[in-house]
Amino acid sequence: MLLGPRRICHPETVRLNGLSLSSAAGARLSADQAPSMRYKRTGLTILELTVASVVVAVLAVAVVQLVAVMAGQQRAVARRHVAIQECANVMERAFGRRWEALTSEGLEAFELSPEARRSLPGARLAIEVAQSDTQPDAKRITVTIRWPGRPGTPEHTVRLVAWRYCR
Repeated sequence: MLLGPRRICHPETVRLNGLSLSSAAGARLSADQAPSMRYKRTGLTILELTVASVVVAVLAVAVVQLVAVMAGQQRAVARRHVAIQECANVMERAFGRRWEALTSEGLEAFELSPEARRSLPGARLAIEVAQSDTQPDAKRITVTIRWPGRPGTPEHTVRLVAWRYCR
């Protein structure tokens, strides 16, 4: 099978739409021969800018929401830390009482500290002292702090339980 004569192009020759262009020869195309080469695209279209702006806006909204959620969680952790510390302080004050004065009625005078009232608005302190049935020389002390959460969420609770034995 015979094929027609092969054309060999010089390495610096480019073929475009059946026309040979040689950079060495300085050949040029007229505007009607290559209309696609008349204008070189060097920029972004309005559509591309709009799409990029929308993507950046969506990412910015997501980041702002994430920061807001993280700040809320950080405040909740700080409140819980204050409540735990307040429970420990109340428990320590209760342990400092004499054995005979260690009753629920005797500890009713305990109140939340000013810092706890400021950090935990609406918080309530409850102290319960129960005598052990099996060991007459042991009392169980339960300190509970409750404070309301956001509307529609259950209230938050921190509870600390300790046993005190008569010496």
